[in-house]
Amino acid sequence: MTSLAPAVTAPEVARTRHRPDIQGLRALAVLLVLVYHAGVPWLRGGYVGVDVFFVVSGFLITGLILREIDRTGRLRLGAFYARRMRRLLPATAVVFATVAALTLLVLPVTRWNTTAQDLLASSLYVENWLLARRSVDYLSQGAAASPVQHFWSLGVEEQFYVVWPLTLVALLAVLHVLRRHRPVSRRAIAVGILVIIVPSVLASVVLTDRSPARAYFVTPTRLWELGVGALLAVVAARLTGLSARVRVALAASGLIGIVLAAVVMDEHTPFPGYAAALPTLATAAVIAAGIGATRAAVPALELPGAQWVGGLSYSLYLWHWPLLVVAAAWFGGRQGQLGWPAGLAVVAFSFVPAWLTFRLVEQPLHHSPALARSTTRSLAVGALCVTIGIASAMAVDRAAPRSGTLEAQLWTIADDIPDTYGDGCQPTSSDARPLSCTYGDADSSTVVALVGDSHAAQWEPALRLLAERDGWQLRTYVKSACLYADVDVADNSTGRPDAACSRWVDAVTQRLVADPPDLVVTSQTGAYRVAGRVQDDRDASLPALAAGLSSTWDTLSTADTTVAVLVDNPLFEFDVPDCVARHLDDLAVCSVDTGTALARSGQPIQAAALDHSAAAVPIDLTDVLCDDTCPAATSTTVHMRDAGHLATTYVRSLAPELQARLEPLLAP
Repeated sequence: MTSLAPAVTAPEVARTRHRPDIQGLRALAVLLVLVYHAGVPWLRGGYVGVDVFFVVSGFLITGLILREIDRTGRLRLGAFYARRMRRLLPATAVVFATVAALTLLVLPVTRWNTTAQDLLASSLYVENWLLARRSVDYLSQGAAASPVQHFWSLGVEEQFYVVWPLTLVALLAVLHVLRRHRPVSRRAIAVGILVIIVPSVLASVVLTDRSPARAYFVTPTRLWELGVGALLAVVAARLTGLSARVRVALAASGLIGIVLAAVVMDEHTPFPGYAAALPTLATAAVIAAGIGATRAAVPALELPGAQWVGGLSYSLYLWHWPLLVVAAAWFGGRQGQLGWPAGLAVVAFSFVPAWLTFRLVEQPLHHSPALARSTTRSLAVGALCVTIGIASAMAVDRAAPRSGTLEAQLWTIADDIPDTYGDGCQPTSSDARPLSCTYGDADSSTVVALVGDSHAAQWEPALRLLAERDGWQLRTYVKSACLYADVDVADNSTGRPDAACSRWVDAVTQRLVADPPDLVVTSQTGAYRVAGRVQDDRDASLPALAAGLSSTWDTLSTADTTVAVLVDNPLFEFDVPDCVARHLDDLAVCSVDTGTALARSGQPIQAAALDHSAAAVPIDLTDVLCDDTCPAATSTTVHMRDAGHLATTYVRSLAPELQARLEPLLAP
């Protein structure tokens, strides 16, 4: 129990009451998220519903805390955390256990490992940090959706619930001392909160510009949104005298702002950053309009349907996403995707388990007299719910296939990667250093350099086998998502020139020219766009990309180095291991037409570059990888570890074929 003097003078204490307008706002927020996740094409920004929830949570929790301090002069932290646990954790325990069961019954084995990690992180409410780490991990990008990844936003809120009461208590204690133990005005508290949340605003803007994928998930970039709600709770008493006309204007403009954000924003909008201000401030306007009012300024928020959906909003949020993921795996074909009509049907069905959870779990435990009377019992229930989540994660993790060659390989396929990733040879996206690893005979006078992006790096296992067997030296210079070419490519996140990539290319070229190897083996994917071009216009970028490649190859050839271009492998349009895991009895389902798969790969750019370079020699293993179709796997080996990269186990099996094509280039 934390004791404080009354936080504010009595007239500043706002009266508390049920807010049906906030319940209606919750309904709008969850419906936006549900429709967005269903894939409805005209609501690409429905993710802003999460931002609405953040502001609402900040407002309600801060108001609850301040009212208790105003009324009693103290904050019972144990009781506060116990109430939150009774309200939130029982429903999550039911979802975690169900997700674990559905994972083992429906999801392909390739998803089990990641789902176990996500279940554990979600149980501890740190899923947002796990997703942030994956967002900057090249190997995790493009991974299939986890059935509990939507817990990232709940992680942000739970972290806020843990830290915010302590922060407010500390703030009030400091203000009491500064004011020589006189009552603290709401204005002083508001200033204190501003001091806390302004750095979060700056972090959101800066990190969204530099690393938007990471910025989307981490708590510091989202804290200010909850802080806006908290600030509104602090000044609430000053807003009780608003006129009816002003209330209507605030509520209507706020609702329009929320819907506008959902309609005009999409997956390309840098978010949160500046863009988050629209849904955040719009939500604050709707909440402000209802402070001290007896009726909602916009009657639609008080409609029975809105109240019912708002009451179910938490359970709806918990259930809709796991059901979408499972349905996509079951009904989505080899691509594992649902169309938006099917997606809407799934989210509509999610009302059933949501209602059952609300009536049978969420409400009974939240309002249980026995639990309400005992903080200890409530905390014990919370601990039990967390334990259920952890146990669910362990159940999935320990269900790894113990027999069956192909299934065992599928279980670990995400780790079937080249050694360069674990040996410190790969610079990060922002690192321009020409990092290198040496394999084979480090003292050999025959030197082969492997240079390029991840589609070059994937060949390291085969080249390493040959280097160790034949006694030559292999040096690697690889950087994922970076085209080794004399051209400015666009950063995938921002669309601006990838400066770190360009610096890395220059540094590697200088090193190769200064100390030329006997042979440079290089390759690359076709996923690049020239900076400044429309991101989806691949054809417009092809001439410049090809020219950059041929220029770089010619530069290396002038240093008396032979350049061997490994023709890029076929590109699938779906996650290959997932498809194979779902169709073990008919692997042909996961095969693709050779011409189509090669057209999506880096081959068109390479062909254009080879036409303009007399120095480079093509090394083409397409006849080994494909015939009329490109198979995804054999009965014993998965060929791809995702949609575009060859699995290391398969690459090693190709070493003899690669040797036959490289030997003439290494002959004395």
